[in-house]
Amino acid sequence: MGPNISSYEPLRNFLQSIKRPSPKLIKLPVSKKLESVFLLLSVNLVVQVLLGICVSIVLLLISSGKEIPTQNDVLELFQTMSYLELLLVGGIILPLVEEVGFRLPMIFKPIHIGISSSYLFFMIYIFCTNSSAISFSKTTIYAAIASIMVGILVTLFLSIPKISNKTKNFWEKHFIWIFYGFTVLFGLFHISNYTPLTKIVLIVSPILILPQITSGIILGYLRTKFGFFWGCLFHGLWNSILISLVYFLISFLQKQSLLYI
Repeated sequence: MGPNISSYEPLRNFLQSIKRPSPKLIKLPVSKKLESVFLLLSVNLVVQVLLGICVSIVLLLISSGKEIPTQNDVLELFQTMSYLELLLVGGIILPLVEEVGFRLPMIFKPIHIGISSSYLFFMIYIFCTNSSAISFSKTTIYAAIASIMVGILVTLFLSIPKISNKTKNFWEKHFIWIFYGFTVLFGLFHISNYTPLTKIVLIVSPILILPQITSGIILGYLRTKFGFFWGCLFHGLWNSILISLVYFLISFLQKQSLLYI
C-alpha cells in the first residue's frame, strides 16, 4: 500500500498558504498542529541540508584562498557554554526573542508592533555600534532604554483609533508584503553572524541567508495560521536539533583528535 494521502495534507496546506499568506488563524485540534510541526521539521531538515551545501560552496568560492567567512560568534558559544546552557539560550531564549521581533507583529496589534519595534531598534543600535547585546556596557544600557522608549511611542501612536484602523486595513490589504518583508528581514539580521563581514559577503548575502529565509517562511506560516506559540515551538525544536547535532559532532571530533577549538 502507498502512503496515506491525508498524511500530506499539512504540507499541501502549507504550500497553498505561502502562495497567498493571510493573517487569519485556523482552528485545528492540537494533534493536527503537532503533526504539522513535526512534518515541517522533517521537510526543513532536508531543505536545510541542501541549502547548507550551496552556502558552503559559495563561501569556498568567495574565499579565494583567504580566510573563509564563518559564524564565529556562534562557534564561540560552543566553546564557552555547556550543553544544557546551549539548549537554554539557543533552544528557548533566542527563539522566543526572535519570534517576538519578527513574527509577533505579523498579526496587527499596536502592542505587537511596539514590542517588535523596540527589539529591532535595539538590535540595529547594537550592530551599528559594534556592541554586545548581552553585556552591561553603557552603550547596551543606553540602547535598551532608547528601545523601550521607541516601543512605547510606537504603541501609543498606533493606538490612536483613526491611525490604528488605517494601519490595520493596510496590514491586511498588503499582508503578503508584510509576511515576506519580515521573513527577509529575519534572514538579513543573520548575515551579521558571518565574520569577516566583507563587501563580497554582503554581495552574496541573498544566498547566505537562504536557510534563515526558508525557516522564516515556515515560522511565519505557523504564527499566522496556528498562533504565536506554535512558531516558538518549531523554532525552539529546530534550534535544539541543530545545537545537539553540532555539539555532539564537535565532541566526537575532539575525542578523535580531529578538531581543536
